[in-house]
Amino acid sequence: MNITIFTIGSRGDVQPYVALGCRLQSAGHRVAIATYAYYRDFIEAYGLTIRPFPGNPQELMSSSIAREWVSSQKNPVRFIRSFIELTKTQLEPMFSVGTGICADADLILYSDLGLVGQHMAEYFDTPSIQTHLQPFGLTREFPAVGSPPWLRLGGTYNRFSHLLTDQVMWQPFRSHVNEWRQAQLRLPPAPFFGPYRQLKKKQQPVFSAFSPTVVPKPADWASWH
Repeated sequence: MNITIFTIGSRGDVQPYVALGCRLQSAGHRVAIATYAYYRDFIEAYGLTIRPFPGNPQELMSSSIAREWVSSQKNPVRFIRSFIELTKTQLEPMFSVGTGICADADLILYSDLGLVGQHMAEYFDTPSIQTHLQPFGLTREFPAVGSPPWLRLGGTYNRFSHLLTDQVMWQPFRSHVNEWRQAQLRLPPAPFFGPYRQLKKKQQPVFSAFSPTVVPKPADWASWH
């Protein structure tokens, strides 16, 4: 099976997917990592194929936008605002690669930031899997990643925080993503509130890269999560 994995970000965002790719390759699959060309030597050292797109994470993380993001950890509003600006700078490199980056894929995996993978999967009608390095998914058991840790308001609040996070991760980029979908992929615009409901209806599998000993699986997560 040909498997393409979309991931961007720092070395810490990419390395877990290299480990996953190595394990998949040892099981007999052909694996390509779609990420910054900056990581070529690192990825190829493990015998994996890289499908590169422009971007240098070192330069990005030394930018003023990145410094603002790092310094705003204790201020949720500043943290979200700077994260949005930082992510916007990464959309164009991903949009520029074209559909050839995963045209031969039998399965597409994508990280939180490698959201292009989900739209590519829709374009090719290829099976896809969401992957997360942090707990991500609607639940009443704990709040969304990035929520103020001192707010402990119970299940209703926890569930709402995940819905809010979905929109924070979608609305700032909705117009950019939909322009790209229509212009390059010839796909209709994604729904106003994002693709999340559609993915849940399809019961798209979700992989989480952490042990249930660290974060037990919530009782209200579906069997395919």
